[in-house]
Amino acid sequence: MKKFVLLLFVCLATLTVSAEHLKFKGIPLTGTISQFTAKLKAQGVTISPNNKTAGPGFRWFIGTFYGQKADIYAYYNTTSKIVYRAKACIQNTEMEILENVFSQISESISNKYGVYGIDSTEYGYPSKVFYLANGAIALYYSDSNYLITTRYVLHIDYTDYENNSKNQKTLDSDI
Repeated sequence: MKKFVLLLFVCLATLTVSAEHLKFKGIPLTGTISQFTAKLKAQGVTISPNNKTAGPGFRWFIGTFYGQKADIYAYYNTTSKIVYRAKACIQNTEMEILENVFSQISESISNKYGVYGIDSTEYGYPSKVFYLANGAIALYYSDSNYLITTRYVLHIDYTDYENNSKNQKTLDSDI
């Protein structure tokens, strides 16, 4: 009987954990884009002047992530306005600096969530994806030529499974 009660408790605890939405900067990836924007603004994040060029379902911010200046993006369903994904992009002309930040963030995610990332390659650079009960966090690089120098970008990309699935169902209804 004790084993049954313990098993039931573990199952309920697992359901409770998986029912939570993935958090970006401590903010659950749920609620409307207006609510998410207000919570980011409360942390000192501002809407980017470049947001005017952003398409529907996308909002562009400027702030910090992991102590680094970052562009922050929020993705939301254009019909329901529910946020399902957020990403921070840290830029630098020195790849070594971003590699150090990549390692630190990767280690922090492993320690916080008790999971190890799966290594792969994205855009010709090393990448890592952490699969959690309620979402995924992907770390990857990209680069671009910026004036005369090359700028490297470290992407830290959070996707909430539940709201991403709802967003996809809305998109699929067009098919």
